[in-house]
Amino acid sequence: MTNDLGLNVSDISKITVYGASPEYTKAACQNFELDRALTAQKIRDGLVMPARKTTTDHTIEFFGGAYTNQQEFIPESALTRRKGNISGPYPADILAKIKPDYREDEVVFCGLMNHHFGHFLVEATARLWWGIKNGFRGKYLFQIFDHVTYKPAAQEFFELLGIADQIEFIKKPTIFKTLHLPESALVFNQSYASEYLLPFERIRQNLAGQIPADNPKKIFLSRKALKHRAVIGQDVVEKWFNNQEYISVSPESLSLSQQIKLVLGADEIAGINGSAMHLLLFSKGKNTKTIMRNGPFNATYMMLDGATGTNSEYFFALKKTKRANFGLITPSLLDLEKLADMLRDSGLLIDQKIALPDENALKQKYLASWHGAFAQKIGQNPQSDEALLPALLSYTLDKNGPVDLNRLSRILAKAGYDEEASLLATPSDKA
Repeated sequence: MTNDLGLNVSDISKITVYGASPEYTKAACQNFELDRALTAQKIRDGLVMPARKTTTDHTIEFFGGAYTNQQEFIPESALTRRKGNISGPYPADILAKIKPDYREDEVVFCGLMNHHFGHFLVEATARLWWGIKNGFRGKYLFQIFDHVTYKPAAQEFFELLGIADQIEFIKKPTIFKTLHLPESALVFNQSYASEYLLPFERIRQNLAGQIPADNPKKIFLSRKALKHRAVIGQDVVEKWFNNQEYISVSPESLSLSQQIKLVLGADEIAGINGSAMHLLLFSKGKNTKTIMRNGPFNATYMMLDGATGTNSEYFFALKKTKRANFGLITPSLLDLEKLADMLRDSGLLIDQKIALPDENALKQKYLASWHGAFAQKIGQNPQSDEALLPALLSYTLDKNGPVDLNRLSRILAKAGYDEEASLLATPSDKA
């Protein structure tokens, strides 16, 4: 199947996984592309509500979406992921009290403007296909939370696409004479449609003639400048790639157009999984090596590989720890010995006699980073038992450190982690 801009998106890319779980191994062989055309609804006097975080309904994350003129929620307007709906309808008692504005405009509903760069690229763009395909000149409506700012990268994306003056954020209930509601072209971690790539392909075509002559052919998308989600061992991995003529780049230090051109001009792209790897949406046919740093199953990377014809290799070398994250942004620890062997198997020339960092030193870095995230959270509570914090550093991965688990349990309870606190507390302390 070839889309309107001539990009063939039906060929499944070559995906190779090293050290992966059966779930990821299966995903590498799966075709996530929908085998049908997308649809779009045309709604007369459609109501669009602003986004609002839920406080009592824990089945969804926020209220929002679009409604008929009878205030009936339109299910296709929900933000959906593999695990289910993330958004849903406002309670009837709230809808009964609204006094919406009315506008004669013809508009298109685009869903939530996510401030996270990766989720913006992957999800906030998923309904743009209809407007691009039909040359729509009205407003593209996005819902946005009150505390979220319009990030420069998002603004530049729409400028590169040529619709920056058509973007509008809905912050109050509004009825529009004609509301177009395109089906989402991507469901996170589940599926995509060929139309999904239309905005990315248009930007790629607009920038294709602007690649600098000295653009590096091999790049490593570095995370070393990021302050959150530390990956212990990443500096070693980056040096391995640098020794093979990969040029390190910190994407967050560049404008979006510079990032895109950098990826377009490269043949080989490596990095640790994260938002920067989604820049491949603007490209096609690249060769990548991605070190997976974390957690729950997420097939989205492989979905996008299939969409863009990327020849990708994934390396799963996360070192298992007994450290709970308690919902915090905690670090990852790489198993460098295992990773080195897998990278060698893939053809990366890493000296067999290369000295690896002391394992205990890496564990201490991991513990210090974990401790920092934990201390930042409980430090917000002046009643916390700060005397326990130094002990956390010596609470080793094997759980044989000098930590009073009952005291830790009480601190967790004060920080709002009741379930985790209950698990740590001894029977006598629970009583």
